[in-house]
Amino acid sequence: MFTHHRRHEGLASVALPRPWLPRGSAECDDRGRVTALASRTPAPLRVNGGVFVFEARVEEMLPDEGDHEETTLPLLIRTQQLMGFPVNDPLRAINTPRDVHDIEREIAAAG
Repeated sequence: MFTHHRRHEGLASVALPRPWLPRGSAECDDRGRVTALASRTPAPLRVNGGVFVFEARVEEMLPDEGDHEETTLPLLIRTQQLMGFPVNDPLRAINTPRDVHDIEREIAAAG
């Protein structure tokens, strides 16, 4: 990611994985009828993975209080200084106890 960041000469870069959909996804027709169910597939779109590379100059753009996603990132986008780094491994969010259980089970099975 750092090499990609340096090559593209932006002030900041963000990791852009495809989120993992552990519960599956559904395809619907124009009337809302489910036409297919898919299990555990990465989404077609990429999301903010929350991992950044910042040049030192970005520090002065960071807010004293609040979230950089509401201030710094929009500024970097407006000035075309935020680069995206595509991550091909899916992002696995842990939002529920079931997510924790699933990941623990997968790690145990892999080890």
